[in-house]
Amino acid sequence: MNRKTFCSVLLLLLPLLTLCGQEAYMGQIQITRRSFSLSGNQLHIQMDVNYEGLQMPSDESLTLTPFLLAGEQSFDLPSILINGAEKQKVYERTRVLGGASETRNGKNPVPSVVLKNDRKASRRFTYKVAIPFREWMVQADLMLHTEECGCNGKEAGVYDDRIASGILLPEVEVPGLEKNVDVRCLSWVNFIPASLESAEFRLPANGDGCITPECLFALANSYTPGSAEFNDIYDLAARLFPDCPETNINAAAVALSKRDTRKARRYLSRFSTRPSAFNNMGVLCMLEGNREKAELYLEMAVAAGVERASEVLEELRSRRNLY
Repeated sequence: MNRKTFCSVLLLLLPLLTLCGQEAYMGQIQITRRSFSLSGNQLHIQMDVNYEGLQMPSDESLTLTPFLLAGEQSFDLPSILINGAEKQKVYERTRVLGGASETRNGKNPVPSVVLKNDRKASRRFTYKVAIPFREWMVQADLMLHTEECGCNGKEAGVYDDRIASGILLPEVEVPGLEKNVDVRCLSWVNFIPASLESAEFRLPANGDGCITPECLFALANSYTPGSAEFNDIYDLAARLFPDCPETNINAAAVALSKRDTRKARRYLSRFSTRPSAFNNMGVLCMLEGNREKAELYLEMAVAAGVERASEVLEELRSRRNLY
């Protein structure tokens, strides 16, 4: 296929690639054109929702609540209520009479958008929302909580679907962090303390004192992890003590937080067989695209008692694309 033909085929496929989305609620709801952007301190989320395939009786309703989830952190977005034709009449009558809806599963009972499941009208809409940005949201997944009304004596079904794995904000600048630090990578790497072995490394300082890896690590840790000061001090420690395992492993962690795999490998190459380096070696292999080797290093790190490694290993196994 020549270049001109290839480009023509690609242009034909682009609309299909753009429309490719995620299914929710047993495949009856389609989510497409998801996008995320940051403006000031506001995170903007947009997606197209198609419920043409929704099979719901006229006297029932469905509540959709998107939410961000990262570990134990979560943030509910404004909900959408979809009413059947008869249920819509009840809803409107209840509003006129001042009735209140019930709270279920701790979700907000007051929907921001109310739609009618009318087969004669378009059953598509664009969902847009802006929320206060928090640092943990960079690592969050976008989920959709779908809850049935439990009408007519039926048990209310509840469904949680992942509609975006990672909100992917490559240009996000988190306050306090160096500009080119990737927050997700920073959460994967581990920084190790100075060992008894590192006490052998010391440089004379003014007066009777001396500079050691331990004192440099303590100084670095007085700053926010990922900040320019934090990173610069760990880099300096590796330059001052190039033969110290801990300074190299920690400098590699700084490089990995910036996705600088070449620099990280240079720091780790001599110390890759040390248990204290296994976690960062696993992250390095992840970023290089070597999933099998990454899993091997992370499993060894878990066996060596590196707490961070079990979280990274779970992340590796739960996602198809991390790089």
